[in-house]
Amino acid sequence: EELNEMCDLSFESQPMQPEKECYSACIAYAEKILKGKDLEDLKKGDKLFNSSESLDDPCLNRPLVIRESLVVGAYAETAVLLLKAIIHAPDNAIRDGWLLPALFSMHQYLELVMKDSIHYFKCNTGGISYSETGYGLIHKLETLWDELKSLLPEPNDEKLDIVSSLLKELDSISDNSMAFRYPFKSNRAGNITAYTHIDDNGDNLLLIDCKTLLERFMQLYGFFEGINALAQESSN
Repeated sequence: EELNEMCDLSFESQPMQPEKECYSACIAYAEKILKGKDLEDLKKGDKLFNSSESLDDPCLNRPLVIRESLVVGAYAETAVLLLKAIIHAPDNAIRDGWLLPALFSMHQYLELVMKDSIHYFKCNTGGISYSETGYGLIHKLETLWDELKSLLPEPNDEKLDIVSSLLKELDSISDNSMAFRYPFKSNRAGNITAYTHIDDNGDNLLLIDCKTLLERFMQLYGFFEGINALAQESSN
């Protein structure tokens, strides 16, 4: 109710508030929750996961076929929400702080949707059973894309080269997504270092146009959702 007062998100409300006001209100609400002073101190016996009887609460152990479809799309939706919030954020603390989680969500969606498509295409050819993944422990997007391309019915579409270029660009700064999971890199000796694409001195700031980033991600989303639908149809 408190969030609804700050930003009315109901579909029935007319007219809708401007997008910038909605995302600004959500940011302010999140900050207010984290800084709340009315919470009780942690006490012995507290748990993170309390069981619920309400069917309106989320479920952690739905059947695998449901979970895999919901979770992949949720990473894409999270990326869009974070990028939209960054675009409308009032200061650089939010813009810079939320960028890595947004990029991680983008990378995670792209990785999972390609793995899911590879799985279903290989199920269709009889190369694997449904209980097998069909891919190795891979996080690099270009590697997954090369394998997925080889399974497509029309592997010579020029659009594939455009997608390859975009995935290569993301891979060039992601370090297999690790650069999006952590604000720094650590070596085997436990020493903290900067990632190679970051200038610690701040002399060459890597500033990102998030409106373009969001547009490209949404284009990639539409592309890969189409491929995934084709893969799942082929396995039926």
